[in-house]
Amino acid sequence: MAIFFGVLYFTNNTEKNREIEGLKADASDKAEYIETLNADIAIKNDAIVTLNKVVNEKALQIETLDADISEKVKQIEDLSVSIEEKANYIGKLNSEAEETKKQIASLFDLVDEKTEQIVKLQLTLEEKEKLIETLQSEKETIEKQLAEIKENTVDKSIEAQTTIVPSAENVPVESTKPIPTGTPVPVTVPVIDDIKSFEIPDNKAMALMRDMKSGWNLGNTFDAFSGYSIHAKGISMETSWVNAKTTQKLIAAVKEAGFNTIRIPVSWHNHVDENDVIDREWIERVKEVADWALDLGMYVIVNVHHDNDVKYLYPDSAHYDRSAAYMTSVWTQMAETFRDCDDHLILESMNEPRLVGNVYEWYWRDDDAACQDAAECINRLNQLFVDTVRASGGNNATRYLAVPAYCAAPQNACNSAFVLPKDIIENRIIVSVHAYTPYEFALSIFSSDREFDLEKDQGKKNEISGFLDSLYNRFVKNGVPVMIDEFGALDKQGNLQARVNFTAYYVASASARGITCVWWDNHGFSGNGERFGLIRRVSVEWVFPQIVQAIQEYCLYNRK
Repeated sequence: MAIFFGVLYFTNNTEKNREIEGLKADASDKAEYIETLNADIAIKNDAIVTLNKVVNEKALQIETLDADISEKVKQIEDLSVSIEEKANYIGKLNSEAEETKKQIASLFDLVDEKTEQIVKLQLTLEEKEKLIETLQSEKETIEKQLAEIKENTVDKSIEAQTTIVPSAENVPVESTKPIPTGTPVPVTVPVIDDIKSFEIPDNKAMALMRDMKSGWNLGNTFDAFSGYSIHAKGISMETSWVNAKTTQKLIAAVKEAGFNTIRIPVSWHNHVDENDVIDREWIERVKEVADWALDLGMYVIVNVHHDNDVKYLYPDSAHYDRSAAYMTSVWTQMAETFRDCDDHLILESMNEPRLVGNVYEWYWRDDDAACQDAAECINRLNQLFVDTVRASGGNNATRYLAVPAYCAAPQNACNSAFVLPKDIIENRIIVSVHAYTPYEFALSIFSSDREFDLEKDQGKKNEISGFLDSLYNRFVKNGVPVMIDEFGALDKQGNLQARVNFTAYYVASASARGITCVWWDNHGFSGNGERFGLIRRVSVEWVFPQIVQAIQEYCLYNRK
């Protein structure tokens, strides 16, 4: 029994020892774990210390920012006061501007009223014009009589100078004729024979251009206008700019000088009513003058000229609907009036369509959205023009029609933004352009450039040939007719020889490429403006016959 208890005791003691050893091992593991935790806590404490430092630094930065924000807020408050003062000032300026606008509107009303009075006064001038014509005729008769008297006097003077009068000293009688102080240098038409000949397609359109030969503009006459608010009746506006009524004698003189084309620019907006109906007397007068030229076998171009205004024609999307309505009405009435005329009558859609008042009014920019929009509107209007005229029937169904690009500039016609309108008949659309090139010599009244030397001015000649090459390459060589229905070089204090040189080279260069030219004659002979006049319309006297001679000499260069 004692052995049993001894064995039991030994057994229990062994198990206890094992449990103790297990507990010791477990305690040792926990101690190691605690040490690991303590190490981790120490690391985190270090991180917390670091974070505290960062937090403190950020707190300092926030305090600094708060101070800065407070300063900015104060500055904004100060600025707000200043802005409010400026806003009040701007408001005051706006009020003053509105008042100024009202004053300007009143002035425009006054101008319109005075203009109406002038128009009415001009109606009474027609009787005076008839009197002037009568007096002019009497003047011509007197001048002829004086010329005969002068001729007889000169003959007798010559006889007297060759007769010795007896006297004590036998001294011959002295002549009373002034002694010449020098011989003026004659103006001559230069010889142009070195311009390259271009291949011109053989089609009816090119034959028409050749038959048109050369042209002359009846400028500043039916294109004369008076603002965009006057609606006048009658035909007094015809003489309002140049004080010369167009006569059959004038048209005949243009034909006799060798021109076979007359362009009649017409402004219509002063002659329509509230429904865009043209005054019958005005359109019938235009037709009368056109008939005079047509009866002589001449070509006549009739257009829509100075109607480029937001009230009538303005080529942008914002004004397209109004432009389309106005132009359709005018084109319809033009088409009806000239419906029975043959192919010698050419209708032209617009004159230099452009964004009047825009910074790019005269200078195209490919990258400008407004220019692109204008080009698209012009394309649409040209298409509407063709469709309107064709729909009127008669000879209009096959008539030659002329269309321009933006501001009628050659470079804009050659731009891909310009698209020829589609037509129901083949090759009856003429591209019309205006080119006073080189500008400084030909058109600028502010430039001192008054020379055109055919030997020395190669740069100027290159300007002309350059734009003509572009027109030839895009249109003419592909069978599409082109006419330059405005060109010229203004008079710059008697630089006639330079103008003759220019005209000869320009016309020959254009004709060599199959292009017909029409000189812009605005009846300007004096003053500081654009002096493009060639013929005095009352006396029917060619002031610069040498320019006319140069035109006729070379208008069929390479096309005879």
